[in-house]
Amino acid sequence: MPALAVVRTESEPQPDRLAGLLAESSALALEYGRLAEQRAALARFSSEEAEIIGEIGEIGRREVEAVKAWAADPQGNPPAPLVKEREKAAHKLAAAQANAGAAGVAASEIEARQREVHAKQLALEPQIVAEIFDRIEAEFAEKSAELSRLITATRQAAAPLAALKVVLAEQGRALADSGQIDDARPFFARNERLKIPDLVETGPTNGEVAEAARYWRDRANGLRNGASQ
Repeated sequence: MPALAVVRTESEPQPDRLAGLLAESSALALEYGRLAEQRAALARFSSEEAEIIGEIGEIGRREVEAVKAWAADPQGNPPAPLVKEREKAAHKLAAAQANAGAAGVAASEIEARQREVHAKQLALEPQIVAEIFDRIEAEFAEKSAELSRLITATRQAAAPLAALKVVLAEQGRALADSGQIDDARPFFARNERLKIPDLVETGPTNGEVAEAARYWRDRANGLRNGASQ
């Protein structure tokens, strides 16, 4: 006779979807931050290009000043242009422009990736919020069930009090019906004196609701920050 397969009856642990969403959101935030740092690093190539252009402008200014000084007292040959400095600056500028061009392409690619990451973050946000309030709704159901138990216990605790008032009223009516009015009055007075707290008035006050609302906001923020309890 073939052996029977063993069937597992216990439920498999379910993955924590909220934790997964928060982990994904955190990873995207880290990636976005790294991309922003890379873009900031690439920006220095544009700064270098601008600095070298400024250097070339300074060379031109010095040449102009030299020519003006010679023109004021034209003795000997006019000043020669700063060819070597211009050649050196031109080489630096060509390298800087090449780097800036490559940096521009790289920055465009990084910016495109940032847009993708940001779009994923935006898509995750409503899922995270929905999961948080699914968790909170489950906790609400637990608290609602607890309140129902308390209401039942309160109602049951009120039953003997109400029953005593019924008995007092019955006793008073019995005496009154038999003509013993004076003897009946203390029972009616006692019945009137004994007050049962009004169960309808046990609802929360506005202040209590406001305080409890702060609890739920803190709970939502706690879940957002990864608190599971």
